Amino acid sequence: MPLSFVNPALLFGGLAAALPVIIHFLSRRKVQREKFSDLRFLSEVQARQTRRLTMRRLLLLLLRVLAILLLTLAVAGPRWGGLGGGLAGHSVLMVIDTSASMGTQEESGTRLEQAVADCRRMIGMLPGRTSVQVLTAGAVVKPLLGDWLPAGAMPADALREVTVDGGVFDLEAALDEAVRQVRGAPGNAVDVVLFSDLQKMRRQADLTAVAARLQAELPVRILVRRTGQPVAQGGVLGIDLPQRVLRPAENIAVTARVIPDVPDQPFTLELDGVDVGEAVATGPAAGVHTLDFSLSVPGPGLHRGQVRKPSDRLPADDVRPFILRVPRRLKIVLAHGDDRPGDGPGGRGGWRFVQQALDPGGMGAPFAVEPVDSRMLVTGNLDQAAVLVLVDPDPVGRTSLEGIEGWVRAGGGVLVLAGDPTLASYLQQTLLPGLGFSGEKVRFRSQEQGLAMRLVSRGDPLLKDFGKDALGTLEDVHWRRWFSLQEQGARVLLALPGGDPLVFSRDLEAGRVMVMAGNLLPEAGDLAASAMALPLLQRMVSWLGAQPGLSSGDNILVGQEVVLQPPAGWVPGPDLSQIMVRLPGQAKPRPAVLAWQGTRPVLRGGVATEPGFAVFTAAGDTLGLVAVAMAGAESGVALEKPAHWLGTLAAAGLATAGDLSGAPAGQLGSRLRGRDLRPWLFLLTAMVLMLELYLGRGTSAARGDAG
Repeated sequence: MPLSFVNPALLFGGLAAALPVIIHFLSRRKVQREKFSDLRFLSEVQARQTRRLTMRRLLLLLLRVLAILLLTLAVAGPRWGGLGGGLAGHSVLMVIDTSASMGTQEESGTRLEQAVADCRRMIGMLPGRTSVQVLTAGAVVKPLLGDWLPAGAMPADALREVTVDGGVFDLEAALDEAVRQVRGAPGNAVDVVLFSDLQKMRRQADLTAVAARLQAELPVRILVRRTGQPVAQGGVLGIDLPQRVLRPAENIAVTARVIPDVPDQPFTLELDGVDVGEAVATGPAAGVHTLDFSLSVPGPGLHRGQVRKPSDRLPADDVRPFILRVPRRLKIVLAHGDDRPGDGPGGRGGWRFVQQALDPGGMGAPFAVEPVDSRMLVTGNLDQAAVLVLVDPDPVGRTSLEGIEGWVRAGGGVLVLAGDPTLASYLQQTLLPGLGFSGEKVRFRSQEQGLAMRLVSRGDPLLKDFGKDALGTLEDVHWRRWFSLQEQGARVLLALPGGDPLVFSRDLEAGRVMVMAGNLLPEAGDLAASAMALPLLQRMVSWLGAQPGLSSGDNILVGQEVVLQPPAGWVPGPDLSQIMVRLPGQAKPRPAVLAWQGTRPVLRGGVATEPGFAVFTAAGDTLGLVAVAMAGAESGVALEKPAHWLGTLAAAGLATAGDLSGAPAGQLGSRLRGRDLRPWLFLLTAMVLMLELYLGRGTSAARGDAG
């Protein structure tokens, strides 16, 4: 609508224009006829003067009516054009993007500083009675003001609190909060103005539902103001650590995904404050590079690490922190079936071979193995255990099996080695369904000559760091007896030429399950005698013991909740107020929240809004660390055009008013509210009144002459 009014209710004042008309008709003089001598020529003159006088009176009447109408329009505050309402009962909701990319340095300050300055100017240019609210949207979305305020009553220092919080701008979350704010907005419509660099959205959210809720509250129109220009800059997008339990002194590769900003740029790996590696992103400064840092695993404990590059215009993504967790030892419960004559020195299913492979020399490191007869297995055996290994187990009770399933779903790991043909029915009907493989059809197969197993994927994370020779040795292992199982969509690691999966795994909620369709007896195959038996079994158990929830919880992104699983054996004391957490960017710690996942304590520290390290303590002692990194999506240099964002919003069903990006900073207010027509109307009113006075004098003189 090109024409709007600040105070449309005052337009009813235009009814006052009827007063001059009423007065005109009430004051008309009646003509009295009197006989007089023949003055024919004088009568003609008087008739002409009367007609002129009548025309002047009608013109004066029109001028007076016009003056009242113009004055009424002027007082109502008319404005022509303008992309937003901001007037006539409209409220204005300012949304400031505080995501990490808004910290990019531009010629006149950071993008956020420019956005805040633009927002301040726009509020200052709005009519004083226009209701205003400000949202900051990054890692969290929150209102800056306690309630809607008139623009003229906006505190001078209100916008000083706006800072970059290191998260990702979530348009859906911003609109969701806008629904709550619009619900309490005064007036009859709301203009939403988004100040953002319009960083390319990596996740295309479905905005239809939240847009419908927004429009159901009040008529809403969206405007955007893009801040900043695309610049070539690099960053560390992500770090991939081995998804298994690490053992001291083993060699691993830490993989970093980076964007260099100059050709052949070096990146540095730091661990516990010491530079331990360097890798170069060779070639031109374009696209995403993958760098591998070779690292010898340090001793047990939690180690702070980071990958960094030389600083550029966005320093926040030039350093990416991570936590390297190295446990002192991993408790393994090895449950096996009762030994029978003919099992040989390896025991039932070769469980003693498994024990020796996991704990060579019986030193209890890196794995502390506790053998137990499967018939005696109870859930109490799993206290403080990371992995349960079942080697041709005799049937366990239903209660124990249900306890095992709950333990796995809470984060435990289970490895099943089954090659005893007498277990086919138990595997199919009880054990595998209890571990998430329902409806298995189990058949026992044998091949006298044996079949060489093959790697389904040499790039599987579990096999990472194994050299070509080691993988070749693994494929030389032959199997002569095995179970034919159905993996049911699980991840297959090793298989036989006929297609039968030999080793496969799956996640079961927070835990992991892995199945080997054979045992380690010599008649079953050559694995027990292979040089790869020890590294393969240790790697499988290490992967199962990593606990997806635990390993991913060590390294999170800004905007996620900081959660810590305390060390095994830790028991909270009676004074829970001693459990504290200090999040990145916070000068003082605050109390952590103790929760329970089954029998395991969990500490919650709230949402992290800045990158760095979160530290949990109890009575002054460090319980654990969590690394908080900036989302890699904020490191990109791709900024969207305003038309793209407006198109996305329009497609979701929102009304879009236009783009403020091209307007100079000093014209933001006028572009939003339109041109003020009041000065022109007041001037025109004055001109009409002057004309009325001039014509009124002529009319008075004419009356005198007629008299």
